Amino acid sequence: MDKSIAKTITKVKEGILEALKKEIKKGNCSINIGRRASGSASGLPFEEWAKNAIENNYPVSRDFPKIRVYLQEEFLKEVVDTLKSRGYQIQR
Repeated sequence: MDKSIAKTITKVKEGILEALKKEIKKGNCSINIGRRASGSASGLPFEEWAKNAIENNYPVSRDFPKIRVYLQEEFLKEVVDTLKSRGYQIQR
């Protein structure tokens, strides 16, 4: 792997960890997972919490690359929309 890519990935990871720690220090560390939730559904509240924590606390400076944070379905929608806008179609 290119050293600059590895350095960028490391900075992003540091920024994300810093954002999550800030959110916890604010006292916002309660994640309500329903008693009946099971499988992947039990992780959805954590995903939403983590996304919000990162968006609200990720460092904004030249030292940290800009990032976009997605939930799974948001990411898939972005990919599909991008492919459609470039003229790709589902072949049957």
